[in-house]
Amino acid sequence: MRDVLVLGSSYPYEEVRDYVRVQPWARERVLTCLDHFDTINFAPRVACPVLMSVGLNDDVCPPHTAYALRRRLGGPVELHAYPDGAHEGGGYRHDVIRERWVRDRADAR
Repeated sequence: MRDVLVLGSSYPYEEVRDYVRVQPWARERVLTCLDHFDTINFAPRVACPVLMSVGLNDDVCPPHTAYALRRRLGGPVELHAYPDGAHEGGGYRHDVIRERWVRDRADAR
């Protein structure tokens, strides 16, 4: 999340940049607060299987942040990247994959 001041061109990132621009003295406090919401800090605790959909044109969650998260996750990860996808990732195409993924895990029990 500390990348918020340089990454992404859309809200909510722009809102954080606006705030820091108006109140530059608060920059470090804002970034420290955002650390509490950054999924990368919790990723090692996740031990269950994870299915990820990454839109390579995502300006809300830039792809490199998703790949960084994947590297930190504590369990098995199945990641699908969509070159033409934005924040919706694979959209309806990923729905089919997600349904199969959930069904496979339910059938295994």
